[in-house]
Amino acid sequence: VAGLDSRCEISQLVLALPELPGTRSQVPQNVPPDAMKVAYVNGRVVNTLFGTTPMLLHFPGPGHWPEVDHTDRVGSCVAYELLRKQNPSMLSLMEERSATHGSSKFFGPEPWKQVCTYYISPFDYAGYKLGDFGDVAIWWYFHGHPGLALAAAL
Repeated sequence: VAGLDSRCEISQLVLALPELPGTRSQVPQNVPPDAMKVAYVNGRVVNTLFGTTPMLLHFPGPGHWPEVDHTDRVGSCVAYELLRKQNPSMLSLMEERSATHGSSKFFGPEPWKQVCTYYISPFDYAGYKLGDFGDVAIWWYFHGHPGLALAAAL
């Protein structure tokens, strides 16, 4: 037996939420207006067309694509911003730990970059390539001829 949730009582597609700043630039202009009838009200996503509060949220395409012009977090997306609204203390802790890198702490991309289609900025890319260069140099130092370390990395 199969059913169709045509009134979004169980699940809802979320492309953008007007209440979350900077989360709309990725939505194509030809999306039917009724598909955008969602709002964040009292801690829940509500389908304003039918007045329902679906339990399952799906963030297709624009819902998880990185917003490079986001006002607070470059590369954030609707999925992350909603998660941040729902769990502010947890996400604040994750962001704080990500920002205070140390020799014995996690070092990697910010939490939203993991959620939002693994967003890597051009600066992230350059940093990763620099890290690759360092790995090659260290390998050559210990396993190859130390004088060739620089030449191999280039």
